[in-house]
Amino acid sequence: MARTSSVTKAAAELNVTAGAVSQQLRQLQESLRVGLFARQRGRLVLTDSGLYLASRLANCFEQIDRAVREVAGDPESRKLRLKVTPTFAIRWLVPRLPHFYTENPDFEIEVGTYPRQEDAWVDEVDFVVRHGRGDWSDASSDLIFEDALTPVCSPATAATLRLPRDLASQNLLHSMMRTDAWELWLAAEGLTTLRSRRTTKLANAAVTYRAAIDGFGVALAQIPYVREDLDAGRLVMPFERILRTGSGYHLAYAHRKSGYPNISVFRKWMQDVPKDRMM
Repeated sequence: MARTSSVTKAAAELNVTAGAVSQQLRQLQESLRVGLFARQRGRLVLTDSGLYLASRLANCFEQIDRAVREVAGDPESRKLRLKVTPTFAIRWLVPRLPHFYTENPDFEIEVGTYPRQEDAWVDEVDFVVRHGRGDWSDASSDLIFEDALTPVCSPATAATLRLPRDLASQNLLHSMMRTDAWELWLAAEGLTTLRSRRTTKLANAAVTYRAAIDGFGVALAQIPYVREDLDAGRLVMPFERILRTGSGYHLAYAHRKSGYPNISVFRKWMQDVPKDRMM
């Protein structure tokens, strides 16, 4: 009614009778003990109180509408929203998106990043790339790649490393988004007590790779993320061990969306991405 200034028009939009609208308005005004509408020249106009209430509630209704649309999703939409880690976006997804657009030119992809996995909910977007074993109760998921962790560094730094215990003389580069990675790899080598000369914590894995290329230290890398740098000789693997943790990166999505045509298009493309040279 605030928008239409008419009981009849409001009732038509709501598909109810004009009497029902009038009754609800009367009950609301009695409950609030304030008049929300007044008649001027045969039409309803908002009072100051009504104008204030309508302006404040408009934002609330808009947020409710947006939340409902985000949760429900649109199976025919050609816009897909993803939440991923910064490193996954930079090192894996974005370089492959041109191929997706070649096959699906009518789609639009929106890629956002999250600082913590617990902050990325599948109900907020179409897909979330999660790290784990794929056993989430709130989502279905497809494996993208499994963990394949190994130290990497510049060729100059590698020349100073002969055995894994030589890492004690190095600056170990840690991703603040996965703080246990080095601990897991060193434990697999039986080096749980190793203390490096220096430890540097950086925002995410992509930053540690850049620092390693620049000779600033040794990073622990997911091989799929650094394959091009390894092939180009910007990074080298000084040791043989590649740690498989049983976890990996998964494309997660809400259970109810599994049959949506747009969800199926992107899932199929992700599954068809060549897996050679990823490990």
